[in-house]
Amino acid sequence: MLSYIFYAIGLIFIQPGLNIQYAYRNLSINHPVKDSFVLIKQSKIYYKELGNGTPVVFVSGLGDDHETWQTVQDSTAQYALTLSYDRSGLGKSEYHHESKDLTSMVQELDNVLTALSISKPFILVGHSLGCQVVKAYAVAYPRSIKGILFIDPGYNEDNLKAQVSDSLWEEREKALKKYLPVFSIAQNEELKNVNKSAAISDSMKNVPRIPIILLTATHINPDFPCSKQELEVKEKSHALWLQTMPTAVHKFVRDSRHYIQNDDPQVVINEIKALLQ
Repeated sequence: MLSYIFYAIGLIFIQPGLNIQYAYRNLSINHPVKDSFVLIKQSKIYYKELGNGTPVVFVSGLGDDHETWQTVQDSTAQYALTLSYDRSGLGKSEYHHESKDLTSMVQELDNVLTALSISKPFILVGHSLGCQVVKAYAVAYPRSIKGILFIDPGYNEDNLKAQVSDSLWEEREKALKKYLPVFSIAQNEELKNVNKSAAISDSMKNVPRIPIILLTATHINPDFPCSKQELEVKEKSHALWLQTMPTAVHKFVRDSRHYIQNDDPQVVINEIKALLQ
């Protein structure tokens, strides 16, 4: 159920909502910083703006907040305007039971961008569930996007469950429970919708013909149940996305786990530079 976050516990153990302090940091930051809140419907939504130039907008994965982007955002802000934010109920943002379906998360993103007057076109960078949000946003607002970086898109876990035995699936579920954090209401709502969000985004074909880069993490934990099968299902899902995006470039990140932005941030930073250029 939570391999969307953990991907066969290859993360050891970066988990949503735990405010991990990452070791890799850019400590010499000499650019404008603005972190504040914007009111979207009933909730104050936290955002962090750094830098100047062409906007680069970061969209986090399931249950994650803006902290997951700190290393990449700090570095990218040296040559671009960067924006990270916390979806309602995550991180520092308030939660008044906003819907967590894909359409609602796309609308929330658009509301944040509109409220902050982010200039267009901009670069969108998504991780995991954030890739589904980014893809759906690009389909809904194609003229707003300059380029897209997909970082290890999440997949529909029903596809994994259908390919393994019931006993192996149960073994995997038991192993996952050992590492699960206590989820907030908002995180659980995102989790409830995660497979549906994946299925909807998988069906979208009319992604704009703009520069797109899709990164696939390939590190697995051979000691964790379903790890090999999970990678196979994920790679098939990514391949299906690529079939509908003729302008996309696909790159495998061989030594990285699911959170490429934390395992190998320089890869992500370089790909954002390529999109900006």
